[in-house]
Amino acid sequence: MQRNLKYFLVFGIIFVLIGCFLIAMYFFDMSRGVDDGIFEIIIAAIFAALGLVLVAVWLKRRFTYDGVIVKNIRRYLNLKPSPIRNFSAELAQIEKNFSADMTPQRNEFKVPRYNGSEKMADFFTLDHGKIYYGCVVQANELLFNVFRGMEMALPAVIVYSDDEYFSQNPSELIKVADYLYSHKDVNFLRDEYTVFSNLELHPEVVEERKVYATCVMICRRHLPMGCLTGAILPVIADPENSTSTFVIDVKYWTENFVANYLENFRRCFGREDKFDEFFD
Repeated sequence: MQRNLKYFLVFGIIFVLIGCFLIAMYFFDMSRGVDDGIFEIIIAAIFAALGLVLVAVWLKRRFTYDGVIVKNIRRYLNLKPSPIRNFSAELAQIEKNFSADMTPQRNEFKVPRYNGSEKMADFFTLDHGKIYYGCVVQANELLFNVFRGMEMALPAVIVYSDDEYFSQNPSELIKVADYLYSHKDVNFLRDEYTVFSNLELHPEVVEERKVYATCVMICRRHLPMGCLTGAILPVIADPENSTSTFVIDVKYWTENFVANYLENFRRCFGREDKFDEFFD
């Protein structure tokens, strides 16, 4: 999507410049007493108008919210959380919601093309993987921005585990993520441009439990506010058979999980109605 938007901007500017050039030529001919440039002015107006339309489309798509994200914000913003006492049951319900949707393209999105992105685009995982809790270690800075880059899918690093212990204790993954990030200068996070998948962490880091670190591509439409507002997310993975892991679309989350996830957002952003005012 981002690449296509650039085409709107580039061609819009080109058409406007062509229109301006033809208009300049028309007035140049008029200054020499040549009065046969009416065709030029018509063509110039067409080019300029088309260019302005393309630039306007780029501005609208670049700086306004995606419709799906706006819908999610209005749906989830005012949810009231209740304490989650059984995280395993919460995860099981999310998996049940996901499995009930038989749509062929469920949870899919357009993955940007760049070196290594194919490792994060194996949608085979969506049909054969299992849902776990994951925790964000680090992510592209735009994923934390409330108002910018809403049309993008952006990279991040998460940790997750197929150990049942973490299904009931997902907050333990936060400790693992914090440890990795605090030592990023001496571990695999050092080079932010390296794409890796399903790295099994050293036992000393995870107290003898199996935990994976992996690069993912996060589609902002799949997040309640279109941006990362919490650390723990439901993800789907198949570490034995696929290099890709995906954040589960928010429409499959339970409402109480969404409400708890957004608690951090409310603390950071301020008044709940502040966001409503922005979209009214």
